[in-house]
Amino acid sequence: MKALVAVDHVSAGYGDKVVVEGVSFEAHEGEVVAIFGANGSGKSTVLRAILRTARILDGSITVAGREVNLLAAYEIPALGVGVLPQGNSIFASLTVRENLTVALRLTNRHEIQGRISKVAAAFPEIAPFLDRQAAFLSGGERQILGVCRALVTDPKVVILDEPGAGVAPGLLTSMLERVAQVVRQGGKALLVVEHNAPVTLALADKALVLREGTVAYSGAAGGVSIEDLARLMLQAEAR
Repeated sequence: MKALVAVDHVSAGYGDKVVVEGVSFEAHEGEVVAIFGANGSGKSTVLRAILRTARILDGSITVAGREVNLLAAYEIPALGVGVLPQGNSIFASLTVRENLTVALRLTNRHEIQGRISKVAAAFPEIAPFLDRQAAFLSGGERQILGVCRALVTDPKVVILDEPGAGVAPGLLTSMLERVAQVVRQGGKALLVVEHNAPVTLALADKALVLREGTVAYSGAAGGVSIEDLARLMLQAEAR
């Protein structure tokens, strides 16, 4: 399988502050990689380094075969990256359809409608609300819209940062299962940071566990249990 994301001994942070150090992992076609860690361990910083909104201080990151170290954040989507950022990024004043259309950056109406219909079929929760202003959606519906915005461009790499925010556990499970299905069937790669570890671990092919900015575990998701995750994440704090 082809590596769509390759993070090689990366140290990253903000300004001169190092948040994560020596992080390495790969995400291949059809793979789901879950990133775990306690608050402040650097989970989101790893994602932001890939997206070039955090500074890469050492090492290299390759996305879809291209090294991104010297790229600007605005250049990353063109590599085929779809993102649900922490806190979501929907435009509350726009309708659901308009939110998806803006993400597409296309002018062909037929192609726009085809892309929107495809994500609406995968996430029928938003189908009745395509012409509703996003401000009137529930918290869960907003997160689903955010996920659809990440998928509507048919990206090679999907990055979800806390998709469960404001989402009931049952809906989160269903939502992530459908994202994973799209990823595996389409030969994409999914990177996900999510506090609901049982749901995420059950879906993942690989797990990356961070503790105080360094890698505590990197390998098959089946190689760790929920109990292992807790021990790996909190071991340093217990000393």
